[in-house]
Amino acid sequence: MIHDENVKYRFATETLMLKNTKNKNNVVFGILKEYRHDEHRIPLTPSAVKKLVDDGNVVLVQKGAGNAAGFNDTSFSEAGALITDSKEEILNSDVLLKIFPPEKEEIEMMKNNAVLLSSLCLHQTQKSYLQHLSSKRITAISYELIQGKETHFPLLYAMSEIVGQLVVLIAASYLCDSKWGCSTLTGAIAGLPPIDVVVIGSGTVALNVCRVALGLGCRVSVFDTLTDRLRKLSNTFNNNIFTYMYDQDVLTKLLTDTEILVCAKHTSDFRSPLLVKESMVQQMKDGSVLVDVSIDQGGCCETSIMTTHSSPVFSKYGVTHYCVPNIASKVSHTASMSISNILVNEMLCLGRNGINGLLQFNDGFAKGVYMYNGKLTNRKIGDMLALPYKPLELFLPSFHDS
Repeated sequence: MIHDENVKYRFATETLMLKNTKNKNNVVFGILKEYRHDEHRIPLTPSAVKKLVDDGNVVLVQKGAGNAAGFNDTSFSEAGALITDSKEEILNSDVLLKIFPPEKEEIEMMKNNAVLLSSLCLHQTQKSYLQHLSSKRITAISYELIQGKETHFPLLYAMSEIVGQLVVLIAASYLCDSKWGCSTLTGAIAGLPPIDVVVIGSGTVALNVCRVALGLGCRVSVFDTLTDRLRKLSNTFNNNIFTYMYDQDVLTKLLTDTEILVCAKHTSDFRSPLLVKESMVQQMKDGSVLVDVSIDQGGCCETSIMTTHSSPVFSKYGVTHYCVPNIASKVSHTASMSISNILVNEMLCLGRNGINGLLQFNDGFAKGVYMYNGKLTNRKIGDMLALPYKPLELFLPSFHDS
């Protein structure tokens, strides 16, 4: 991560740790090519790889891993990475970086006591996945759980910014399509009423949906269960949006005239609340578009079914549903750079001080750990799956809550 006072996503890693002498541990970082869910992002860019290599680490990149994100093998090779077509070699790294969690077969090929950084896909996590990690004594860190000081969940925040801006453009493209939409332009046209956009939730995704939709001349309404969040959002846009406390009757009435509905209500309980009932969707216009950003937590809408980038939409009750869980992968170059900027300094710290050194000096990053040397350390995951867990501080005595 860049050390600039204006950079939004910085962790609390002690400056002294980045001033140590050049790393002599020769930590091997592995970047594996993604194979599922049309995932095109990559966790480290060539510029980040160069910093790690210059600091004395070894970086292995699987052949073609960055192609879909606009980073070819040559760019990684010139940065000092070793390009290999061997999946087994990558999986034998000291530190494995992925976007999606590894498959069972991949975990079996991982090095014992390795460090894994990936998303966790909490709503879909199963006991068997954690048991496989445990059998290899893996220390696993979830992108979704990592915390920071300036931004509570910096990786989630970064992806939410991207997704919020992107979903309006995605919905607009389907709305103007004669097959999936109603051949309607999302924009301000003289003499014509504005497009109605309804957003469920008032977080980072909603903020960016409002920004783009207002810029296109849409009429924007936001529903949530949190008054303070609604007030803050309204003030941000100088009261140019309409805000409502969540009410089924009010929402149902408003949806009858809505062209674009964005469901973006995430929770810390792993399962998004079902706030849009099937009967509400039935009342929407033919050719309207529903984007369920919360589908990675099960979805906010009763009619939502997870889709992929290769087959992103389906129609139900005449409403086009877009329910892709990894929306940011659609702009994989931008998303990869954002992820890499957040991770690079932490990986430099890991290379110099080991995983224990990183976790002891960085409470926010330590909160991303859900398994330490094969032992589950996250209470919520333990409660959700009825598995025993032990707090991380029992393994790291100098670790303290921020």
